[in-house]
Amino acid sequence: MGIIRLAVPLCVYIATAAGVALDADLLYCSLCIVAGVAATCWAWWKNNNMTDAAQEAQRYLDAIRAGYDPAGDEWTDGE
Repeated sequence: MGIIRLAVPLCVYIATAAGVALDADLLYCSLCIVAGVAATCWAWWKNNNMTDAAQEAQRYLDAIRAGYDPAGDEWTDGE
């Protein structure tokens, strides 16, 4: 949010110099909402297995953690 606090006055200054009136509070709130939504989507994407390859890799990892050797088709004691 610090970058947004620095960018808003700069954008307002540039817009004012160009002859366009901008409301700084509205711009700040809008940018904060966009940044929040983007961060939420990015975190959701990174923490979920979206592709078929990622889902298969997760099943493989779960099998290893459960003590099953997917390559050798045998159970181990987890060591």
